[in-house]
Amino acid sequence: MKILLLSDYAYPAGGAEHMVLRLRDGLRARGHDARVLSTDIEPVAGQNFADYRCAGTTSGARTLLQTANPWAASLVRRVLAEFDPDIVHVRMFLTQLSPLILKPLRGRRALYHLAWYRAICPTGRKALPDQSPCTQTWGRACLDNRCVPKRDWPLLMHQLHSVRRNLNVFRAVIANSGHVRDVMARDGIASDVIYNGVPIPALLDAPKHAEPTVLYAGRLTPEKGCQTLLEAMEAVLNVHPSAHLRIAGDGPFRAELEARSRQGALANRVLFLGHLSQDDLRRETRRAWLQAAPSLWDEPFGIAALDAMVQACPVVASAAGGLAEIVVDGVTGFLTPPGDAPALAQQIAQILGDPILAGAIGAAGRARAAGCFSMNRCVEDFLTLYARLMAEPATVT
Repeated sequence: MKILLLSDYAYPAGGAEHMVLRLRDGLRARGHDARVLSTDIEPVAGQNFADYRCAGTTSGARTLLQTANPWAASLVRRVLAEFDPDIVHVRMFLTQLSPLILKPLRGRRALYHLAWYRAICPTGRKALPDQSPCTQTWGRACLDNRCVPKRDWPLLMHQLHSVRRNLNVFRAVIANSGHVRDVMARDGIASDVIYNGVPIPALLDAPKHAEPTVLYAGRLTPEKGCQTLLEAMEAVLNVHPSAHLRIAGDGPFRAELEARSRQGALANRVLFLGHLSQDDLRRETRRAWLQAAPSLWDEPFGIAALDAMVQACPVVASAAGGLAEIVVDGVTGFLTPPGDAPALAQQIAQILGDPILAGAIGAAGRARAAGCFSMNRCVEDFLTLYARLMAEPATVT
């Protein structure tokens, strides 16, 4: 089977990009010809894994490009003609490739794999500037709530209208969690669910840090809740004075977080590791006593928490979005209200102070990850869907 995967980005940064790479490799391992079409954006030389590349940008012109990217549309047409895929699997297209890629897909066996809320929200987060959930329909509310700049609003509204007009090119729409399915359904987009997956390798032989260590892994942006985690760590240090926090990842909020970490009790207790390779991150995860996922917004899935569970690392996460579907509270980790630093601190302190509990939660988390969220299961679920679409008549024009 020939499968074409479309994604705005093709470098291993966030969870969505890792999913594209893992899915491509999983399909290839089963003998399928899976190829990735993306942009040429490459923050680190040599890390772009796309088989076909078109122009993209992270400059101020991105709003215009993500509304109408003629280079993406031209490339899609060419690849459809030359590669002639049996299945077109669209993962993300609204921050670079643009809705112009949809028209060439008409008549193809195409599916849309929802990674977040971008098809119904110009920021993709379905959250207001204060990080509280947005319950309004996109449109004038996006401007009135100051979610997007006035200069960008007309283009972004045009983009979302274009999506709605052309959504019927997809023969299936798939959400990556039940929460994403439910949010999208409230805006009139129906979908089934296929959960993201992660590899389940053998546990790394990496001894735990000698001192109590909390790990955060992810983007350093306000909605990820690192400011709440720093506040919680101040309280944790009252109970476990030798505790440390290690932060893996990068982003625009890093400088502010670093400044905050140099104050008071946190001084010399927080280490910023920057962006790590997957191997280095797995090693960090295995050595940590627990991993925190303190998101303020409704995470569409929460793959960082799942990666921690794979390494039998206990997880304390926000009861928000897909995280509440991954972590079973009190069994495979603990869930706390988003933004509740005292509750987060209490659960962190409890795990750091009880090695037996930590071991039991870590083992249960790994078992749940292997049983419910493996990459093998994810690939097989998509192959089942592909087979169903293949049974339908093709109407390529």
